[in-house]
Amino acid sequence: MRAIRDVQPATTLGQDLASFLRYFVHPVQTVSLLPRWTLTRILIFHFSSLFLLGAVAGIFPWPNSPLHFWLSVILLPTLGTLSWLILALILKLAIPLAVDQRPGFHAVLILALLTQLPLYVTRLFIPVSGLIMTVGFAMSAMILTVGLTENFKVPKKKSMMIVACLYSLAFILWFGSYMQTRELQPF
Repeated sequence: MRAIRDVQPATTLGQDLASFLRYFVHPVQTVSLLPRWTLTRILIFHFSSLFLLGAVAGIFPWPNSPLHFWLSVILLPTLGTLSWLILALILKLAIPLAVDQRPGFHAVLILALLTQLPLYVTRLFIPVSGLIMTVGFAMSAMILTVGLTENFKVPKKKSMMIVACLYSLAFILWFGSYMQTRELQPF
């Protein structure tokens, strides 16, 4: 197996922040050439974005409920980190099966973070429409497909197969959870 060259760290925090903000304007272009973030900055961007989104989710659509705010601030970063690491581990194991390469875990962590951000953002709009998560699933699947194809040289068909398997399982779990919570809520 040949190893894929890992992502090199960027020189300044300003460059890292600029590439993180550029992702929200052009996500597909940003993920086609992974940003050069250090592990510390990956963790800072991950936790700060999840904390911020958790705080907004705790305040925005619901009435003043301090318990809901604190649950959003604590649970979203915790569960988001768990799902981020699981996705990164699955990708780390799936890429060598698709192509004869061993990706660096650093690059896989960045790709997994950039892949999950659309899901986190669309999660804010669940009170408006619970089905908005399907848009988040579609966006993150597209970003993951481009990231696997461009960065890890996984053939497009194999990349789409990996993404289809991952997201069909995630979609089934999400849909089951969605239907279960719809049954519990009165109309």
